[in-house]
Amino acid sequence: GFGDFLIHFSPTENQRFDQADLMRVSFTGAEANVCAALALWGKEVQLVTKVPDHALARRGLRFFNGLGVRTDHVAKGTGRMGIYFLESGYSVRPSSVIYDRSNTLFTLCEYEDYDWDAILADAEAFYLTGITPSLSEELLCCCKKVLAAVRERNIPVFYDVNLRPTICDIHRSREIFAEVSPYITHLIGNEEHLKQLLMIDAAASEDPARLRPFTETVMEKTGIGHVAVTVRRTPSASKAVTYAAYGDGKDFAVSREYCLDVVDRVGSGDAFSAGIVYSVLNGSSAEETVSFAAASCALKHTIHNDINYSTVEEIRRVMQTRGYDVAR
Repeated sequence: GFGDFLIHFSPTENQRFDQADLMRVSFTGAEANVCAALALWGKEVQLVTKVPDHALARRGLRFFNGLGVRTDHVAKGTGRMGIYFLESGYSVRPSSVIYDRSNTLFTLCEYEDYDWDAILADAEAFYLTGITPSLSEELLCCCKKVLAAVRERNIPVFYDVNLRPTICDIHRSREIFAEVSPYITHLIGNEEHLKQLLMIDAAASEDPARLRPFTETVMEKTGIGHVAVTVRRTPSASKAVTYAAYGDGKDFAVSREYCLDVVDRVGSGDAFSAGIVYSVLNGSSAEETVSFAAASCALKHTIHNDINYSTVEEIRRVMQTRGYDVAR
């Protein structure tokens, strides 16, 4: 996974920014969260990023090392890390995010900062989100060079659209996607994000059957043969309804629908993406792939912070049962 590594601050006790005297500190990043989930599920993963050589960055890397994420190829330098502030919502009050991630070591990094030959030597998959190339022109240039190197080695590229309007407007996001899409083999995206990004004027519907023609349209527009689409409805900040679809060019499947009480929805998209990567690498069918990824996403909604601390067995249990008695 190649992406930003952020310091994450959140007010304690579900307070608002205006109230907070104390904040919890943790570490996050879209690609880092996917790496963490895959490591917890037994995959060997590398997080590739650039951070300052100071105590706080080292603490964050040690934390991810403890989850099983390798950081052998993290570049070091003098500068700053990006910061991400989250005010968790509740009921009718939505969550709120403040980013402070301009002019960091990572956003200003270059292709030459990393030993890509060593990084990609035994890679089975490369994971990237749309956030990374949208952070700076330097990163877009770096990502294009990396993706070209990945393609030369015939390594699958998993790409989560992850639109972030406060970081990059939709017009620029479309331009960036046009530059990187020829390298993508597996596309992951929220239905609404894909509609915006690809300018798809799909009829409004709640029928899951709509996702087959929608997925086919995405494939036609992008030329990408593997597409996963998530659907999320948010009746309130404390409730969520989610399901997903996946097509691999031959087969197509839709997951079951999950109606959830939300503990923390941040990172649930990363949990879904990790489920897609894990299942594809294991050779799972389209139905097994989307079912595992959707259950991973659902389970993450019940877990504080950005990482999906769920085992493969727990996710499969969610896939197979609708009972929630105490596990003894």
